[in-house]
Amino acid sequence: MNSIKKLSTTAIKFTKQTQRFNKRGFFKILNQYERGVVFNFGKFHTVKEAGFHIVIPFIQKCDIVDIRTFTYTLDKQKIISKDNINLTVDALVVFRIHDPKLAVTKANDCILLVNEMAQIKVCEILSHNTLDQVLHNRDKISNQIHDELKEALNKYGVTIEYLKLKDIHFDETIAKAIAKKVEAANLRDIKN
Repeated sequence: MNSIKKLSTTAIKFTKQTQRFNKRGFFKILNQYERGVVFNFGKFHTVKEAGFHIVIPFIQKCDIVDIRTFTYTLDKQKIISKDNINLTVDALVVFRIHDPKLAVTKANDCILLVNEMAQIKVCEILSHNTLDQVLHNRDKISNQIHDELKEALNKYGVTIEYLKLKDIHFDETIAKAIAKKVEAANLRDIKN
């Protein structure tokens, strides 16, 4: 009976010590969709794959990076088109981290980076187009934004898989003016 109690006490002590070391980061278990970027004394050492890993406290640090695909909707932003029309635009961005080392060493927050860069590119490209071009070439403009954003974020270890302009809104008075213009063109065609 005494040996069982001793064994039980030893098991509890071992469990507490294991939990203490695990809180300090001694053991790391990485899921299939995670990678561990390991630093020795603050310098990059290696990228760990999924599985069980030992990280030496005070010497090594392991940053865990999720490599799954993320979906992010950009906030609506107001843009002035080339022909001075106020547009309100939002977009859907689908991205993933393809290089965990670059994502940890080159960027502080990849999601924030993608958000800011995407907003800048959307604003930059749409402001160089007229309302008519934006409405008729929506897919072409989305592809242009996608390509430029993909190139800009590749050096941070991020791959843009998909970018699509979702909603493009403009003032109702502009919509009425466009409708009147189309109606006038139709009447002119009927008369001819």
